[in-house]
Amino acid sequence: MAAGRIRWGILLGWLYMACGCTGQVVGPRLEFRSSCPIFVEGLPRQEVELRLPFWNTGTEPLVIRSVRSTCGCSVVSIEPRELAPGQRGLLFLKITIPEGTRSGQVLIETNLPEEESVALRFTAQAVEPVRVSAHRLRLQTDEDGHGVATVRIDRIPGLKSYYHVQTVEVASIEVPNVQAELEPTDGGWLLRVLHVGPSPEAAVTGQVWIRANTPAGAFLTSVEVSVDNSLPVFLVPRRVVVNLAAEGDSGSSHRVIARAFVVAKGERLPGFVGYTAPRPLCVRYRETASRRALIEVLVPEGQSGELAGLAWPTTVRLSFENEVSLTLMLDGPHVASQRPKIGAGENGVVTQSREVRR
Repeated sequence: MAAGRIRWGILLGWLYMACGCTGQVVGPRLEFRSSCPIFVEGLPRQEVELRLPFWNTGTEPLVIRSVRSTCGCSVVSIEPRELAPGQRGLLFLKITIPEGTRSGQVLIETNLPEEESVALRFTAQAVEPVRVSAHRLRLQTDEDGHGVATVRIDRIPGLKSYYHVQTVEVASIEVPNVQAELEPTDGGWLLRVLHVGPSPEAAVTGQVWIRANTPAGAFLTSVEVSVDNSLPVFLVPRRVVVNLAAEGDSGSSHRVIARAFVVAKGERLPGFVGYTAPRPLCVRYRETASRRALIEVLVPEGQSGELAGLAWPTTVRLSFENEVSLTLMLDGPHVASQRPKIGAGENGVVTQSREVRR
């Protein structure tokens, strides 16, 4: 009886080991350090290379038959292709960061008996250190071929230090007769696009490319600029000689030094967005008819002396669907000696929202 129990014990022990109940996997087994999905980030078009170790934690050789990625943004390879029990291997994954976010899988075909392939999930996300307020810009020219339009470029707060923008520059311009300049503002830059040649006979479209330089590399973004000569509004006149001797209105806190009219080509004036003018100038906008509005350039009482600090001629920019410019000229022998005012704020320019009086 005792001998029979011993034989049954030996048989059960053999079955226990044959079934893998000792805690060690019978056969090959592929195991990565972590089963969590992989997350990578970087600048768009930046290449990120990963080296991911894995092990054969089974009892028999592991054979890698094939490896591939489901995402076209990545290239994958693996070595060695055959691993003995306990041996370490490496999976090489190179990801080109796409625009936005992309996800994919690395599929590894092996000789594992219980499954056809092993899937390793990954997600790639682009980091944009700056944001353009509008990626499409309509630049409309007047009868002389002049036209100006602006767009904001803002820093993205809260990014890691190696994505902080160090400098921003115009990388290239793919539109004929167009110039572009960047002006620093609070939290970013103002991109001003100017048309300086004859008006095109038909609409012309191209890209203005902006490069933001960071410790992690260069980030490229673009603004699509369309140029046409269907200007919805124009100024009459576009150049005005200011009258520094003009008197202010009775009881008014401002003095008018220049006037011009905004005239619509269509049936009605488009909405007035605002203006940009050097300090201490400000603008009053007053519609006088459905297709016509009066523009008055004013200086606050008591600040007329600051006009001597402006660079003459100077420009006031008015924003509608497009931007039009009023050039102010100052007559007299003292004009040549004028210098830009110091201490009038960043670049001596102040931007105001609209002031509409009907």
